[in-house]
Amino acid sequence: MPRCPSCFALMTYVKEGPIVVRKTCPSCFGVWIERIRLLRMARTQPGAVMPTSSPNSAASADPSQTADLRDLVEVVVESDTKKPLDCPDCHATMEIQRLHPMIPVNLQNCRSCASDWLDVGKLELISRLYWELLHSSDPKIVELREKYALASLGLEELKERDAASIGNLGRAGQMLDWTMGLSPGVGVFSLEGIVGALSKR
Repeated sequence: MPRCPSCFALMTYVKEGPIVVRKTCPSCFGVWIERIRLLRMARTQPGAVMPTSSPNSAASADPSQTADLRDLVEVVVESDTKKPLDCPDCHATMEIQRLHPMIPVNLQNCRSCASDWLDVGKLELISRLYWELLHSSDPKIVELREKYALASLGLEELKERDAASIGNLGRAGQMLDWTMGLSPGVGVFSLEGIVGALSKR
């Protein structure tokens, strides 16, 4: 059984039927999950704090939902690990990155194992924000979503033309921020601005 990369406690398996979907730490409540499963969860589940109705319905403006989200953001800010940790499976140093350039929540990725470590609260917060990003009809989010799509197309064209340019401009997420006129590493929302952005509709 692998140990938690943050507090070194033995992790426990979380199963859906016979399949192990992730491992969790019973001490710090972090999550170790394969990238493919993380993407599947983010795209199909609205997260623990997401209402069961449409994300653009009146229910999403419920003060209790906003309070839950605010609490979740506070947990994520407090638990965020600032330094790279070692992979619990292969023990290589992981890389701090974002699941999506427009979602400003850091996770730690092991390329060799194709898996991610998420501090407590990050799985739920990323799931919530990914759902909002994909499904929101808020004009500002739609506009940013379109800008991101255009920036991604430009990035792909640049990759095909000149691979060296990518190295000179840095990581894809930073390049997309630059293309969209955002400060490097900021993404669409700062964590401090998430609650306000989602509760103004």
